[in-house]
Amino acid sequence: MNETFDIKEKNKYLLALAELSSDRFFKKLSAEEVFNIIKESISVGEKLADDIYNEFNERDTRKISERVGVRVLGSDNGGAKKSEYSAKEKNIIVYRDVVERINAEITTQALSDKILRILVGLELFSFFDEERFGFFYKKFQFKLFLNFKFQVKKISNVVAKAFVHKLLEIEMTDEVFANLIYLYHLKI
Repeated sequence: MNETFDIKEKNKYLLALAELSSDRFFKKLSAEEVFNIIKESISVGEKLADDIYNEFNERDTRKISERVGVRVLGSDNGGAKKSEYSAKEKNIIVYRDVVERINAEITTQALSDKILRILVGLELFSFFDEERFGFFYKKFQFKLFLNFKFQVKKISNVVAKAFVHKLLEIEMTDEVFANLIYLYHLKI
């Protein structure tokens, strides 16, 4: 863990740490396990973004969704949800009222025009997670005690965010980091 990072790399790791720490099993992991999970998850998410860009020559998550057969739909009232993916229906629903509220509160221009694409991208990752990885988080099994093991489902969320940030070329400045922390942990 003696690697040096610039501020943008640190912000990527802090964002991933914030995501992982919301998992109910997070406290059972050692600091070394957390660091290794974050490092691998970010790497996998960024590689997937590169692969998808190379495959489709496209960064717009809505257009990529269409090309893989996932429909993107809008709905007016999301309630507590920002967006959702239905594997059965093969569609992504983005809630317009939530997108409007988020856009009104985002303070950095670097994100304000990307909110819809971020939300679609996170849900699109759910499609790729199932299709290409068989759910990435399942790769990690941790011993609880005796023969009992557990998995940390939030690992897939870390990969999803790394995927979206790389695909949409979001530079993780301090201002962007602060806005993403707000966006991802916003309880509507």
